[in-house]
Parts: sequence; C-alpha cells; structure tokens
Amino acid sequence: MYIHPFFRAIPLTLCSLAMAQNCGTWVVRVPQGTGPISARAGVRGAYDSVNHEALICGGSPPGGPRYADSWGWNGTAWQLRSSSGPAVYQHAVAADSALGFVYSFAGADDHGGCTTSLFERWNGTQWTGLSGAGPSPRLEHSMIFDSGRHRLVLFGGAADCGGSQVNNETWEWDGQGWTLMSSSGPVARRSQMMAFDESRGVTVLFGGYNGASTKLGDTWEWNGIVWTQRSSAGPSPRMTGMMAYHEGLQRIFLFGGYASGTFSEHDTWTWDGTQWQTVQTATFPTARSGGALVYDPIRATMVLFGGGDQQYFGDTWEFVPCCSADFNSDGVVDFFDYLDFVDAFSSNDAAADFNGDGVIDFFDYLDFVDAFSIGC
Repeated sequence: MYIHPFFRAIPLTLCSLAMAQNCGTWVVRVPQGTGPISARAGVRGAYDSVNHEALICGGSPPGGPRYADSWGWNGTAWQLRSSSGPAVYQHAVAADSALGFVYSFAGADDHGGCTTSLFERWNGTQWTGLSGAGPSPRLEHSMIFDSGRHRLVLFGGAADCGGSQVNNETWEWDGQGWTLMSSSGPVARRSQMMAFDESRGVTVLFGGYNGASTKLGDTWEWNGIVWTQRSSAGPSPRMTGMMAYHEGLQRIFLFGGYASGTFSEHDTWTWDGTQWQTVQTATFPTARSGGALVYDPIRATMVLFGGGDQQYFGDTWEFVPCCSADFNSDGVVDFFDYLDFVDAFSSNDAAADFNGDGVIDFFDYLDFVDAFSIGC
C-alpha cells in the first residue's frame, strides 16, 4: 500500500496507545498436528530477508534424531527450503539483516556428542559451513545480530550434556572472524533469552540457568563494550523462553520458558528499556519452552513455532497487538480493515474515533492510516 510521505511523518500514536494498554492476542495459524513440520523442541529461527519469511531450522523430537531441515513461513504456509542444514538442537540462530544471511552456531549434534562447533551460513538457498577459531563447542547459548555495529553477538552456553559447565563469555563475529569481547558481566549461564533492541542499539539478555540449581531473572544490556544490569524484577526467573524484538512496537517480547516446578509458562512480557510489563492476551499458545520466535517486519508480527513441555509442539502462532488497525477484530490487519474504517468514518460511527478524543475528525483518519501502514 502506498503511503504519502505526509502520513509517514505522523507519530505512531496508535502504537503508543496500544503499548500503554499493553495487550494483544495470540492467533493460531497452524494448529497442532495439522502442519507439515514434525513437532520439535530445541528449534531456532530468524528472519530470512532474501525470501522475506520467518526461517526455522533444527530441533529434535523427544529422544529422537536432530533434524536437519529448514522451513520458511510466508504468513500463509510453511515451505521446505532445505533438507541438509545444521542437524542440531539447542543451537543459536541469528540473521544479518544488512547482507541477508542467517547464521547457525553450535548446539547438540546427532552423532553421540553433546555439543558441536558447527558454524553455518544460510544465503536464502543453501547452508554453507564456515571455519576459523572462535567459541568452543557449546549448547543452549544465545546469539543475535547487532545491526548498528554489524556484528553477531554470542553469549554463554554449556559445554557438556548435563549443562553444568556453563560460561559467561561474550563473542562477536564481524564477518571475517570471531573475537572474545568479555568474560565479565552476567554470571555464567545457559538457556538465557537474548534479542537486539534496534531502537536503542543494545543487546538485551534475560534469565537463564546457572548450571547448578538456580534459574535466573535478571536483565542485562550489552552496548558493544560493557554489560550493564538493568533490572532484577519482571518475569519470574526462567530458562529456554522465546524472545525477539518487535520493530513496529519498539519492544522486546518474551514468551514462556521453564520457570519452576515441572511445567513451562505461557505468559507474554515486553521490555521497553526501563521495565518489564505483562501483556494481557485473550488467547495464547500452550505453555512451552525451547521454541522459535521470529519477528516478520513485512507483516509486523511475531511468529512462534514449536517448543515442548509435557509434549512437543509443531503448531504455529502469531502475536497480534491490540491496535485498532485490526478494525474488524479478526486477528489479521488487511484491506478489509481499511474498508471497514472508511465506512465507519464516512457515517460518523463512534467506532471511527480512532484516537479516543471524543471527536471524529481527520486526525482519526491519519492515525488509522499510520497504524495500518505498519500492520499495527
């Protein structure tokens, strides 16, 4: 949809309102047992900017082999992109949004070993192995792409099957080689959640497991030089949750994770750089850990696939913020919402008071167009 430059200059008031309400809903796109991908946990994903889709790879069924397949989600269906990718689970995946590559590093292999140093790059068509000295073999580590400094950032992980040999190393890949940047900051851990906040230019880390007996609930940020602890409050201490940055709403999203007892969580949280807030959702995926969460910037939505708890999942969900651009409340922001809003606006329907100021005027129209343009 073409948006006049004047409309693009309007502040994102609608999205700010939505996050003040801090709500939304999860919508199931592919129910459990109906999709083409085998149920799995330890799966990871990132956005493939070459094919313009969420890409997931690897993972494993309970006690089964490590999958080597890679799949792309275009918002309608999954398509098999490769059958010969990294055969690992509990690995780390991140996308270089500048060059269009997706990287996968280490994880647990399918050859009797617990960890591997496998480092591969996806170019939209195939995976290619990369070599060179760098982080030691590990699993349950985290990796993101810092788009401001054009670096992969990798943190932590465990070097053994039991997950007790954890570390707090911070490594960066500049496209040519790895550099150990730090061995201080957050305490050694594995299974932490990590995402890059593009609006503030920092890597955000939450939680994890210290390898002994403690799940962690602290929040840290890496600016490329030093780690700084930002909070010790927010989501309950947990590990193997799913976290990603929502570009449209400029918030870090976190879903689920293994917190306490014998079950995972199904709560949704956002981090704005200052505090964590719970997101009140009408519907949500079954509680789980170890799934893939990917932000699709084209459709401005979070895509969640797989994970496990008392069972392993192969379902697909998308998060829809409670922005009124979904005017007909069907869970999809599309042209029908635009038509419905114009109809209400033309008839002076109270529903067209988009900014909630009690007056239906041209500002309501501008705010709707702005929200609609980013899928909010």
